[in-house]
Amino acid sequence: STGVPKRFEVAKDVMWHSAGATIAALNLSTGLRALNPLSCAYVAGKMMVVRAMRGGWRLELTPPSTGVLYELKDNYDFAAFVPMQVRGAAHNLNKIGCTILGGAPVDTDLEAELSGVKTKVYETFGMTETVSHIAIRQVAPRGNTHFEALPTVEFSKSNEGTLTIHAPAWGYEELKTNDVVELLGNENFKWLGRADFVINSGGIKLHPEVIEPKLRSVLHAEVYVTSESHKELGEQMIGVVLK
Repeated sequence: STGVPKRFEVAKDVMWHSAGATIAALNLSTGLRALNPLSCAYVAGKMMVVRAMRGGWRLELTPPSTGVLYELKDNYDFAAFVPMQVRGAAHNLNKIGCTILGGAPVDTDLEAELSGVKTKVYETFGMTETVSHIAIRQVAPRGNTHFEALPTVEFSKSNEGTLTIHAPAWGYEELKTNDVVELLGNENFKWLGRADFVINSGGIKLHPEVIEPKLRSVLHAEVYVTSESHKELGEQMIGVVLK
């Protein structure tokens, strides 16, 4: 997600297994009515089609847009969105029995908006290489702080504190990531941020993804954390406040 885009091949049986793992983890039934507002040019949209094939669903495709939830008139059993499509219209997720959100983290503002949703909503964790997600975190109607592995997936942590994914059915005995986590077991973790963004200030590692939401809630403004060189600390954390 943070590197140069590249082309790679994915085996059909891996996509089929991934679809089955999602269906099992979310306890999705056969023959349900699903909505796909994601582009099928990318893996997230493609996987909605594969899930529908494996689950025998009635899948409806709609052009990707940020207004799809505002225009939602019918009820659905399952759907997938990116967070940008949900922001400001989360209340309409009550028309969908189960929703997954992926492609970007669910920030504190969106999570607060989702707290009013009564149907099931999950944040997903994964990357293109894992053919969509390999872990989920429930954010509505009750919020969990940690991600749980899909069936047949396990996790470990490197010496640097980053997540390693063990998913043989996806073709990865050991897939190293740049995601810094708090490992809660071999099937659960709490996401802290990206190793790429860590600020090492006097030996203390600071994660902007953890700090920024706290500052925003206190200052009631958009705050972005970065760093600058410091003679004694090496790096000094600074915040940029947008008003």
